Amino acid sequence: MCRGFSGFLLLKFMKYLRLKHLLHFLVYPRKFFIRRDFPVFLFCLFISTSLWLIIRFSQPYELVISVPLKYTGMSKNLALVSYADSVLKLKATLRGIQVVRYRYLSQPKAFDVDITTLRTRKVDALRHKAYLPVSQLLPDIVQQLGIHGQVSILEPDTLFLFLEKRMTRRLPVRADVVYQIPQGMMPADTIKVVPEWVEVTGPVSILDTLSHIYTSPANVGILSSDQTLRLELKRPVPHLPFEIKPGQVEVRLSVDKYMEAVAVVPVSLPDTSGCRLKLIPDKVNLHLVMPMRRYREFVPAACLVGVSCPPNEGQGLTTLPVHIIKLPSYVRCLEIEPPAVEFLILN
Repeated sequence: MCRGFSGFLLLKFMKYLRLKHLLHFLVYPRKFFIRRDFPVFLFCLFISTSLWLIIRFSQPYELVISVPLKYTGMSKNLALVSYADSVLKLKATLRGIQVVRYRYLSQPKAFDVDITTLRTRKVDALRHKAYLPVSQLLPDIVQQLGIHGQVSILEPDTLFLFLEKRMTRRLPVRADVVYQIPQGMMPADTIKVVPEWVEVTGPVSILDTLSHIYTSPANVGILSSDQTLRLELKRPVPHLPFEIKPGQVEVRLSVDKYMEAVAVVPVSLPDTSGCRLKLIPDKVNLHLVMPMRRYREFVPAACLVGVSCPPNEGQGLTTLPVHIIKLPSYVRCLEIEPPAVEFLILN
């Protein structure tokens, strides 16, 4: 009955908009909207559209839903190192707004698969294998999705997991921070991370290859004053569970206006008995820039410059270039004066 009524209204609408009325609407659109029967037409259109939506939404639809899987936790002695599947496909019977939601509006949230109590089978001295039937997880997945219709598993029906012996290592933390310094300023110190070291627990084969661990990336923008950021630590392999203690660190950034200074520094000779030289001059001027707050603590003795031994075949050389050996972390060298020194070989 409802479909017949909707068809009747559709025919009326087509008759109402026959060709001459359509042309009249294009030429005189204002007159079309002030006709007496236009509100009646809108009311009928609204009723027919509502009835059509009710009919369509009341029918059951079969829909394939892809649910991402997120593996969490680790057993007392084992840690997850790889797995075969990261997405679970379900076939669900849905009605109404749920069809629109899962087809057009949003994707399901990742479902957490806790492997803490998983039963495993030993493969060798290092590796273990485990399987988990998806039917055991299905009630919890359906509850998370909020589906009230019938749900069945398409693929996979079993999750295959591979685990290794776990280990714990202390690793240094590196800050993954991007920032820009305005003109006339410079870093007042290196980036400080507190704490500098953290404990990471995970599979042996992965932790053995790590030399450090990064923070989550952060973009500060223009750094015109000191800032302290609190950042999460990034897992070494994003899709695998790791235990990181502590899970957050403080990243301290410092910036200040800079000032120029000149330091007179002696030129060091190579620490070898086969290179006996007399340098002329034996001191150089370093043109430096440093933060204003660090100027009082700066001492020229903290800087170290030197030369290399002249090569045996370089008999025609008369000068040796001066290079920087060590500078304080907050100091930057603009120029070495002179950039090269003369030398005499002593017998």
